[in-house]
Amino acid sequence: MFGTQVKLYLVFMVCLFFCACGSRSVSDISNSFADTDESAVTAPKTEFTQEELLEDYDQLWEDLEANYPFFPVLTQRGMNISALKEYYQNLLTDRITDLEGFAVLLNNLFFDMNNLEHLSLMEPEFYYDMLQMAEEERLGFTEEPWKSLLGNEQTRASYALLRPETDNAGRSESLFPEIVTEYYEDQQAVYLRITSFNHLLIERDRDIIWEYVEEHKNAKHVIIDIQGNRGGSDYYWMENIVALFGGEYSWKQTLFFKESPVTKAFYYDRIPEFVRITDADVLPQSVRELGMTHMGVFESVYPADIDCGMEETTRLQDVKRWVLIDERVYSAADSFSDFCRQSGWAVLVGKETEGGGVGPMPVAIVLKNTGLLVRFGNTVYLREDRSISAGKGVAPDVICKTGESALETCLRVISDFMWNE
Repeated sequence: MFGTQVKLYLVFMVCLFFCACGSRSVSDISNSFADTDESAVTAPKTEFTQEELLEDYDQLWEDLEANYPFFPVLTQRGMNISALKEYYQNLLTDRITDLEGFAVLLNNLFFDMNNLEHLSLMEPEFYYDMLQMAEEERLGFTEEPWKSLLGNEQTRASYALLRPETDNAGRSESLFPEIVTEYYEDQQAVYLRITSFNHLLIERDRDIIWEYVEEHKNAKHVIIDIQGNRGGSDYYWMENIVALFGGEYSWKQTLFFKESPVTKAFYYDRIPEFVRITDADVLPQSVRELGMTHMGVFESVYPADIDCGMEETTRLQDVKRWVLIDERVYSAADSFSDFCRQSGWAVLVGKETEGGGVGPMPVAIVLKNTGLLVRFGNTVYLREDRSISAGKGVAPDVICKTGESALETCLRVISDFMWNE
């Protein structure tokens, strides 16, 4: 066996989405994360020539080809990668003359690539969130590579051009919809509608969830509606949802990565449980065609590993739990769905999720001239059915009837469940 079974709490956080040009070695790209002699640093640019933008575009593709493992998945979906690359290169040559236009072009490019596995230009709002988290040392074992990327002087200057940091100061949990709560008397069911697992909401939502459940001590069912939830932080569902109900639930995660310059900077030697694959022939075809080189098997127990400062509620261990999902569920919300399915923590109702869930936080590369950051996942999660999370989501236990919403289906099944008790 390639992996080793360990009890490990990885830092996961996935949200709604090195570096010279020319031929570059692993050491070239890794040096992008090294400290730079301040005396040798020139002043950051505020304007860019088209030649510089084209250099960044060429570098982008070179780095993706070296580090982003999901091109085969895109090809399977019928995407002509070469044609897409050429189309946007021509568009850049003909029309784009400034940083803002370049950012729009990259956003459109990644959208056309389905933003597969978080492939995206880091938006200014998220950049400033990440910068704050790095300064507060909340990025776990990837702290140092992220600090080097986020603190790059040209990166700071370019994001300030796209959106000044002062414009981000008011960004808070108020930007996100509040939790919708309801109690269905006939089914003795608490209903919680949670549209985001953003890290900004962990503190805001914790008391709301706990207090509402405590208000309905006689509830026999809890329905957690995450339809349309694009993810955020796995800490959200671990601390605010799973920890509330106590007990211990095991979740096995089989992860793969491909050795590359970015992997070397972010993960290599940082997670010793990953070991080199010695016999790729025993792997599923879906993993082999991505060229994965390392594998790790992680066994985590929740919520025993979590200290969220809340008093354990043993009474809630017997409450029947239901989670509503659909095709818009992604990232950390998908990983919650996978946890529910594999551990039996809850019954999933609705439609198959989009996927893109389990794994460490996405990595990033910095474009040399503009300093813009491009994010993407570079680990592969193997689901129980031997499919990969990039190609398939989590299937529900209960599928909706035609014309019936997930909530209606859930309430009907609960009523049938109560009738047969």
